[in-house]
Amino acid sequence: MRIAILSLILSMSLTAVAANHACMFESSVQGEPIKDCMYFETLPEKDFKKSCEQIAKLGNALSKSTATVTYLEKCPDKYQGVCSKTNSNQKIKAYYYKRSAELLVKTKKSCEKTGGSWQN
Repeated sequence: MRIAILSLILSMSLTAVAANHACMFESSVQGEPIKDCMYFETLPEKDFKKSCEQIAKLGNALSKSTATVTYLEKCPDKYQGVCSKTNSNQKIKAYYYKRSAELLVKTKKSCEKTGGSWQN
């Protein structure tokens, strides 16, 4: 359940945005490893970092573990799925890695339910 909530939060977090930057989150929820990367296309550096920190804090609170946050130029290839969304003319992509088949299906549904488009 917490994994589904974390997936929903990440896909809903598609309202925060940044300029050509990415942040990778690695943690575990209920013993299942989680590795997600948010790619922001249009936000100043200070807002980008603040957005990444807020997403990490929210994830930490829900998973009761501490996420490792790594700042990158772009999200790595070999993802399982990507949720793309535009809010208020801001574009963001959430890349998902290390998801079980069941969780990946839930993540895709959450993405589409919140107005995002899914790509495998």
